[in-house]
Amino acid sequence: MKEKQTVQEKKTPKIVKVFRIFDLMRELVTILIYMGVLGFKIARGSGYFAVNVGLLALTGLYAVAFALWRLTNSEKKWGSRIKGAYKWAKVLFSLLGLGLTVYSIVTAVTAPSFFEILAAALTGFTVFAKIVSMILGLLVRRKIEKMKEERRKAAEARAEAKAAKLAEREKAKEIAAAEKQGKESDGKKSLADRLPFRKK
Repeated sequence: MKEKQTVQEKKTPKIVKVFRIFDLMRELVTILIYMGVLGFKIARGSGYFAVNVGLLALTGLYAVAFALWRLTNSEKKWGSRIKGAYKWAKVLFSLLGLGLTVYSIVTAVTAPSFFEILAAALTGFTVFAKIVSMILGLLVRRKIEKMKEERRKAAEARAEAKAAKLAEREKAKEIAAAEKQGKESDGKKSLADRLPFRKK
């Protein structure tokens, strides 16, 4: 039982570590794809120039925020407000990605070309990867919660077993003490009965 618990304790951080690496790589690839697609759109003159520049600027701002957050280990150093702001930035970046995907599809339909179709496919892939990442995140959280619950139940069971053993030992000690006291009282009585002045 103890070995099984040790294995479970080792597994939990590994699952989290693997998921974090996957999510980090996905986010980096997403940023690079968005910047690449928008850069090519600006260079080729496809779509609306102002929209392309605006989306590229927003992607660049998110890239800077993402780099600062990861490189400075800000999750531990910054307060809850900054964490909340970063979470909202992630949500807005996801919406930006969805908008860019729709924009790329519309551009590909109105002015079809290999590049526009590729851009639409790439941005669509990033949205799909985000959805997969969210599903995996939920599964990982559920798995961790399940493992924590199992560990908690195992700890409670061990505590109950320990308490039962202690109670059993105390009861055995009480019974042994009672038996010893009974023997001592019996021994004293028989000795007194054997004394000459107690005989009738």
